[in-house]
Order: sequence, then C-alpha cells, then structure tokens
Amino acid sequence: MRVAVVGAGVSGVVAAAHARRRGLEITVFERNNAAGGIWFEIPTYISIVYLTVRRLYDARTAADPTYPANKPSQADPSTKQGDETRNGTSQYELNEVKKLQHAPPGTDRATRNVLLIGSGVSSTDIAREIGPEAKTIFQTSRDGAYDLPSSLLPPNAKRVSDISHFEERPRPTVEQLDDALKPLPGRIFLRDGLVLDDIHRIVVCTGYHFSLPFLPDYHSDDTQVHEANDTVLVTNGTQIHNLHKDIFYIPDPTLLFIGVPYHNATFTFFEFQAMVAAAVLSKRAVLPSEEKMRAEYRERVKNKGTGRAFHSTKDTEVEYVNDLLQWVNGDGAKIGADPIHGHTKAWHAANVDRLERLKTIFGRGAKIMAPGAISPTIVDVVQPKKDTLGLPPECRKRLEKAGIDLSDGYPYRPARPLYLQDVEKIRDGFREHQEPGLRADRSKSSLFAAAEKVIDLTTHIGTEIVGLQLKDLTGQQKDELGLLIAERSVVFFRDQDISPQQQKALGDCYGEIEQIKKPQVPQVPGVEGVTVIWPDLQATETKASFRRPGGASRWHTDLVHEKQPAGVTHLHNDTVPTIGGDTIWASGYSAYEKLSPDFRKIIDGKKAVYRSAHAYLDRNEPTAGPKYIQRTHPLVRVHPATGWKALWVNRAMTDSIVGLDKDESDLLLGYLFDVYEKNIDIQVRFKWTPRTSALWDNRITIHNASWDYEGSQPRHGTRVTSLAEVPFFNEDAPTRRQALGLSTSD
Repeated sequence: MRVAVVGAGVSGVVAAAHARRRGLEITVFERNNAAGGIWFEIPTYISIVYLTVRRLYDARTAADPTYPANKPSQADPSTKQGDETRNGTSQYELNEVKKLQHAPPGTDRATRNVLLIGSGVSSTDIAREIGPEAKTIFQTSRDGAYDLPSSLLPPNAKRVSDISHFEERPRPTVEQLDDALKPLPGRIFLRDGLVLDDIHRIVVCTGYHFSLPFLPDYHSDDTQVHEANDTVLVTNGTQIHNLHKDIFYIPDPTLLFIGVPYHNATFTFFEFQAMVAAAVLSKRAVLPSEEKMRAEYRERVKNKGTGRAFHSTKDTEVEYVNDLLQWVNGDGAKIGADPIHGHTKAWHAANVDRLERLKTIFGRGAKIMAPGAISPTIVDVVQPKKDTLGLPPECRKRLEKAGIDLSDGYPYRPARPLYLQDVEKIRDGFREHQEPGLRADRSKSSLFAAAEKVIDLTTHIGTEIVGLQLKDLTGQQKDELGLLIAERSVVFFRDQDISPQQQKALGDCYGEIEQIKKPQVPQVPGVEGVTVIWPDLQATETKASFRRPGGASRWHTDLVHEKQPAGVTHLHNDTVPTIGGDTIWASGYSAYEKLSPDFRKIIDGKKAVYRSAHAYLDRNEPTAGPKYIQRTHPLVRVHPATGWKALWVNRAMTDSIVGLDKDESDLLLGYLFDVYEKNIDIQVRFKWTPRTSALWDNRITIHNASWDYEGSQPRHGTRVTSLAEVPFFNEDAPTRRQALGLSTSD
C-alpha cells in the first residue's frame, strides 16, 4: 500500500515511521524547508503561504530528542515494547537526526514592534525567542484559561487586552512590505482603549484553529460548527468533523489525521495515534462499519457538544489511549500480533510532576493561585469569596456531559476590579452590529414549519415554541427566531438539551458575546462569556430575605450602561424550584403605547443617564465612596429589526433625564416606571420547568425574577448575553400597534 503523509512535523514524522515499520510505502510532503517545531515570519496581508509541495521524506527524520527543550510536554524516557520503540525521543531507522531550530531572526528586528495575538504557550515561546531582537512586543490576552502568566515574558514585552478592531488603510505596495523598518499601515484598537499604530509585524498565536486548504471540497467555512453535515471536515475552524476516534474520516477511512486532539500531556499521545493508524492501514486492526462509527461519533457529539472543546483530551488522555489500544490489541490478538503497550510507569510519574508544574502556572483557586481579573489591563482587584457549594444534580449532569472541567471548583469567579477608571477602559470600543432579524424571512416559515406548536402566551408579549431544539436550528431559523424575539419580546423553549458551549454558539448569532463586559460575574469554567445565575451562590455574599430578596428580584434590564447595551439574552435554567421562582417580563413597545400621544412628544428624543449594576472606587477620590459607570442613551429607542418605538427605562438603573432638574426628572421617571410595572396586560409571567430556555430582547423589555420560593430549593442556570447596536431614536418610527394596524387613534 502506498501512503502519503502531509506534514513533516512531530505527528507526520511518527505517522510515517510507524507506517513504514508496517511495510507500507511512504511519501511525506512538507511545505517548509525544515521539519518540526518551526514558525516563519509571513509577509503582511498574506495569511498563509503555501509553498510548492515537495518530496522530503528521504531527508527527514524524527524530531530532535531534546525538542521541545524545557517544555512541560517533554516525553518520557524511551522504552522498548515488543517491536515498538515508543515515544517522542525514539530513534527511528532513518537518516541522522539534526537539531531543528527556529528560522534565524533578521538583523533589523531591534527597531521593530511585534504584536502577538494570544497569550498561551506558543505566543509566550515566540515572545521569549524574539525578545532580544525586537524593540517592543505586545501580547494580547482575553484572560483565557490557558494563558501563561505575564511574568514569563521578556522585559521588552507587554501584556495588553484583546483586540477590538482594526482600522484599515490603503493596501501597501510590495516595496513597502519589503521595507522592514516601516510600520504596517493601519491602526489596531484594543478593548481597553489603547491604540497601536506603530506595529511592524503581527503574529497570530491563538492556536488550535483547523484549516485544510489542500482539501477545499471538505470545507464549509460559512457553516456554523453545530450545523456540520455527515461529510464536511472543517466549518468554522474550531473542530474537525466526522472523525472516528479523532483519526479516521468516517465516509472514507483511507483519509486519516494524526495530531487533531490537544491538551495532551506529551507528544507520546500522537505516537500512539500513529501506531493505531499504521495498524489499521496494514490490516493488523479492523475498523468498525461506517454505521457503527457514525453512531459512536454522534453519541460523542451529543455528550461533548461541538466546537473547540470537542477535541480536548484534558484529564482524559490515558482513557483515550487505553480505548484505542483495547481495540487494536483485541484485533491483533486474533492474528497473533504482539500487543502495543500503553503508558509506562515512568510516563505516569513524569505526568504527576507535569501536573504540579501546570498548577503553578495555570491554577485557579486559593490553594494554587488567586483568580485574575477579567482583563489583563486591570491590576488593582479585590479577590472574590470562594465557597464550595454542592451542585444541583441536574446541573452537574449537564456540565459533566458538556465536558466542563469542575476540578478547580465551580463557577469560575474573576477577581473584582477595584477602580472605576479601569472598568471604563474596557468598555469604550465600538463594533459593528449586524441585526439577525433584518436577514429573516418576515413570515418565519422555516422556524414555524419545524415546530410542533407556536403558542402566544399573551396578546402583547411572550411566545412559547414546542418541539424544537435550539442547538439544532439552521442559520435561517436562527435569524427568524431573532425576528420573533424582536416582535414578541421573549420566546420560551422547554425540554432543551443544550450545553453551555452550544448556548454560547447560539448567542454568537445575535451579536458579540458580553465576555469582558461583566468583569466580576461568575462564569462557566472554560467557556468565556457564559455566566452563571445561581441564587444560592449569590446568597453567600448578599443574604436575601422575604422583605429584601435583592438580586434579580427587581425590575431591571441588563447592561444598560454599555456604549452598545445588551440585545438578546438567553437564560437556560437546568434546575428550578417545584413551586415559585417565576420570571415576569414587561413590553417596552406596549409601555410606550400606554402613554398619550401628547405625553410621548415630551419624552421623544430625550436622553437619560443609565448606570451599571456594580459600583467601583474612583482612583482619584478613593475616599468618596462607590461610584457607578454611567452612560447616556435615548429614553425612547427604536428596534432595528421591527422599526417600532419602545420605552427604555428601568427602576433599578435609569438615574435621571438629561436637561431636567432632579425633581422634574424623578417625577417623570417615577411615572414611566409605574407604567411599565403596573400594567399587567403588557406583561407575561412564566412558570419555569427544568431544562427550559428563555430568550428575550433587553432593548424592548424589563424583567423581574420572583424569589417567592425563598431559597427553599435550588435554582441554577447559565446565561449568554449578546450585545447589540448603539441605541438610537427615530421620530418617524411607528408604534407597534400602528405598524400592525391594531389602532389608529393612538
């Protein structure tokens, strides 16, 4: 059998070596001029350079035994097992090994500034290597779970916040690109307000992004990861689909992959995969039928969800390898083949040491290291109280099924920013918002046709859809759901089987996920932007009572103080009380329509001051007491999908009307709050059941969670909020009733 191996890195070399040992004819193709552990500086505006594919195997051997030097992932000592020499330090019977080094830097780098996107292992390695030759290195961070400490960076490197957006400038000429002393055209805006405009090179170090440019027919880049069909390999780049055991392409197992999983302890993992691949290709082991492989894959998707976490083997590497070897050795025993042995005692001992080192670097929690702030630019923080609470059984079942790491406690609680100025910096960036409702079919035919029932719960607000799983919606159905939420204000789905990762993926369709917009709210570990709603946890800091329930038990709207406040919020409650715990929503469309036409003229075009839910100290006046972030927005806003006017106030976080004296403002706001809160015909009260999702639009509603169960039973949910546009007012916009022809008198 002739086998082509694409790539001469660690995975490619071990795959070729083990296949060759099985008597297969091997050709290795590689696009670079050195194998394993390299990175090359690529000209600006060229995302990937694919050089001529060449036959390189005769000149390639296994990776250097010392590579990667001083890395936690270094392999265990070599061991001889049957006819297999196994691990990343093996000497294969090929050509002499030569040490592989990174491409030597140019002599002009000391005058150049470099931006590294990402702050994990790869980014930090690159920063340390180019440190002596660069002028200044900027390393962006989103405070990911696997970001390395900034203390590991060289002295001329700075950890900065995530990128907000790029400002494009005229495309440079070839001559300009060749001039290494000139900075790149354009500016880079960071989320903390910093602007970088003197950058010479940008290196993307985010890692674990899949692309197979040599297999374009297997790409569907515009498809959402959870909408992959049974033949596609790559959708949005976070997962390779339709692989059996993360190796064999199910429709055609002659196409296989080594090195897809990550969060592996050592390169030994890839060698085990290479052994299994060689065993199958040489018919030492037999694959299950396509039907069985497909069934196993679907069950795995069901249990792990889709996206980046799908290929993670964190804390499961040994089980994964044992599963592979049980299958391959079982088939091998039938033909008298020597077994492939699993991890050695030496490997397990080394892995224990590795885990201790990783705890020092990555650990969360009091026994390892204190949690960091939500943005690396925030250094003055208050450490959160860390309590150990028993997870409700349904909650634990859901999180474990989704592969959420609970080993360091739940939830993850970022350190709280201390100063107002720090939080304001991460909130000033502008981003373009694309309203999904504007893309939707106004009839919503695809969404409604797929549902068993569509039930309007009241005349003015609230709809329940029966018989649909949110995780299975098509792109068209998601857009139509966005329009339905804009029209009906809140939409409910019961009996949902949805992971936090899938919940976040759905939120991405409705706008940028809040992520750093809530700098101190508990989050699902490892799923940035999915916050935790757990009253029992909140009660450890602020006790609730019948007279003062607090928290969400007041009329409010989320994130009104943002420059671009919240649009759609998706709350999935996996655990709810058997009695009580309802949530009430009120319609901003109808609240505005309750006002007389003449009164509307008074408030149309007026602006109000909205404040944050959390208070901070003023760095310039720390003794002046807590202060809130404030933002000015229209008192009446127009929804971009419907074009209808809505009253946009809430008692908890609307402070004053701009241009009015305090007494005048308080009087008008008090009346507007009452209109919203006291007209029960413009409200919907929803009785939760376990595994129910509610999606509502904060631009046109207020809501209030009842605490009548008084903490007698657990309530737990996960929430994803998608940010929307800058609020705007249009005097010519109609009311909802006018647009629907329900009334012409008002």
